[in-house]
Amino acid sequence: MDEFTDFTGSKVERSVFRYALAKLENKSGGEHLGPMGSPQLLINFEKESTPVNGHDVNLKLVLSSDSSTAMMLSFNISVQAMMYTGTPAGNIQNQVIKKELLPGKDLTIPIQVPY
Repeated sequence: MDEFTDFTGSKVERSVFRYALAKLENKSGGEHLGPMGSPQLLINFEKESTPVNGHDVNLKLVLSSDSSTAMMLSFNISVQAMMYTGTPAGNIQNQVIKKELLPGKDLTIPIQVPY
């Protein structure tokens, strides 16, 4: 199953296969490289508390990377309301955040969505 012949799949598919195989064998050498050879950026949203009707919603955006260099990141955060029918009801919040992700450190960005 760890064989991938040259004529099977595209160049990107072969790259993804080699990445998955290296990850399984833990041969990434400390830096987790994505399928295209770039460092992997892990993004995760965490809720700080259970949402309550009529109150602000507090979230945390947690970022981490195994890169050995610092990364300057820019985030466009857009929050929209939606009707019960699934149609958009309007924009609640638009925000641009620029932060530097240092090597070996997690970056936590608090996000408050107003009621």
